Amino acid sequence: MHFVFRWSGCSALAAVFCAVNESIYEHIKIMLFPILFWWLCAAAAMPRQFGTQALNAATVAMYLSLCLLLAGNGLSQAGGFETLAYDISLFVACIFFGQTMGYYYFYKLNMARDSSSGGCCHLLLAAMVVMLFVCTFSPPQWAYMFEDHHNASHTFYGLPEGCQ
Repeated sequence: MHFVFRWSGCSALAAVFCAVNESIYEHIKIMLFPILFWWLCAAAAMPRQFGTQALNAATVAMYLSLCLLLAGNGLSQAGGFETLAYDISLFVACIFFGQTMGYYYFYKLNMARDSSSGGCCHLLLAAMVVMLFVCTFSPPQWAYMFEDHHNASHTFYGLPEGCQ
């Protein structure tokens, strides 16, 4: 998902789901969409067994992964170090721990036979997805999250020049 946007010729559909630059936000996006799709597939495959609980677990997994990635990137920023090995290890650890807690939450709900609708979780999940869509095309000018300063002779936000 890291290179599909360029390979697609700057497709708007690819931009929604794939990284368009080297900002932290774009790495968040390529981490969170697969987590969401995983849980949506589980909910669709066996709606009676998974249903609402899968969406609640997706919310837990996505927000925990997001918080861990932001904390890990904040640590590297504060410490003044940035290495590919650290970034990849952090990315994998965030997915692992986020998904593990999502599974824990899912099984905890199933064991308790909790049939609550999870309305709050559904709103949080919807807010996350809307944020991922909107910030792809209209990123805030937040240097820490949305700035791409790795691949160009100048700093830019959002879609690269030539892909507008």
